[in-house]
Amino acid sequence: MKYIRRIPQEKEAFTEELVQNGWKRLKEPSFPGMIVIAMPISMILMFITFLYFGLLFPDQIHSLNENGISIAFTINWKLIAPVAGIVIYTFLHEMLHAVTIPNALHSDKTFWGMNGCFGFVYSEEKIKKGRYLLVSVMPLIILSFAVPLVFRIFHFYHWYLLLLCIMNAGGACVDILNMILIAKQVPAKGTIICNGKKTLFQ
Repeated sequence: MKYIRRIPQEKEAFTEELVQNGWKRLKEPSFPGMIVIAMPISMILMFITFLYFGLLFPDQIHSLNENGISIAFTINWKLIAPVAGIVIYTFLHEMLHAVTIPNALHSDKTFWGMNGCFGFVYSEEKIKKGRYLLVSVMPLIILSFAVPLVFRIFHFYHWYLLLLCIMNAGGACVDILNMILIAKQVPAKGTIICNGKKTLFQ
């Protein structure tokens, strides 16, 4: 796995070669269209995460509802630690994508990158549909649902944890949209490959 600054451009000759060998292009919106479609998904995921926190930490959420978090957020946002937490959580999000890609650490076709508080993992490895869906959903499951459950078990709570988990859930909207597209178009035992921002399947 290597570091790159941005997702590579599509290699059109490679796409044509794949199509000639029976691969099909995934029908997906343009990048701006993807963002527009993903926004409602982001809102839903953040709302579900908040409800989940309400089940795990009912007293603390009730207190937040009464007092609000705007003051705490305004005060603490000036500190470096909260910003660093967002960057670290973003990095963990991307690494959870990476570790579920077959042979990712030793692959010369798998890449990761960070641009401020935004990150990505990109792979040109051929990935089975089931594994691809796992790669897509793993950061959401671990960072927005499993981590708070662990903190609940150890009776620890902080409003900043709620913020990180909600932001992670919101940021997973494109992952979930990709899952929907893959689930609807790719056969159950299909294989997926990425070429730049284009996705093909067989």
